[in-house]
Amino acid sequence: QNDGCPGDMPATMGANNNWYKKYMREASTMQRVGVSVSGGTKRVRAFTNINMVNQTGLINQDETEKYNSTPRTFRLNFRSSVDIVITNWVSADVQIAGDISMRRYAASGSSNNDIYLNTFYLPSSIEGPLTENGYVATLANVEDPVYGLINRSGYPRLAGSYISTSAGLHFKLDRITKGLSIN
Repeated sequence: QNDGCPGDMPATMGANNNWYKKYMREASTMQRVGVSVSGGTKRVRAFTNINMVNQTGLINQDETEKYNSTPRTFRLNFRSSVDIVITNWVSADVQIAGDISMRRYAASGSSNNDIYLNTFYLPSSIEGPLTENGYVATLANVEDPVYGLINRSGYPRLAGSYISTSAGLHFKLDRITKGLSIN
């Protein structure tokens, strides 16, 4: 076990930071809810499906900072269809599908992998994460200290949505040739 001090020097001689434990959560949360409904009669059948996913990341933000840079993904999607038998030889269908997603990434310009790897670059013996003056503690050879990446570099948010619809008519032409149809 590395206590952050060289050799047999006791940990009380200096800082003893576990940067990984400070900046990474032990687990992330994920909630998923889905509902499907289907049914109908001989002439009309309907189907609807709605799903929601909400997931947080493993990066642990300092709660004293003024904004929330904790990675998060939220997604809602749906699909619905209606099939209608108009006559014995004519039927119709209508479908609609859509998706709404919102994502927040930590550390503007850096990946979650960069943050993870940088937790191992700072020695456990360095004081921090902030200096007495409120600056992010780092060393000359550490270009992107983890605290700064997570809490002081901003965060990108991406949002997207789409919707798709289709409709169709289907004609059974068994009167002309058995199995022939036009869609």
